[in-house]
Amino acid sequence: MLRSFLLGMVLLFGLGAAPAFARQYCRDFTTCEQAMKSFKAGNTALDGDKDGIPCENLCGNR
Repeated sequence: MLRSFLLGMVLLFGLGAAPAFARQYCRDFTTCEQAMKSFKAGNTALDGDKDGIPCENLCGNR
């Protein structure tokens, strides 16, 4: 019984601790600010051409 409770608590709190880049693709963002925050948190996949600007369709040539 205690083991089930502890497992449930671990799952509950573990799922809430998603990384800042849980959104993985440019299509997952609606603003450049969201994409930039994820990019700065380590989601370098958002910068396909490696020019330092994530999601050019949202962020343009900043």
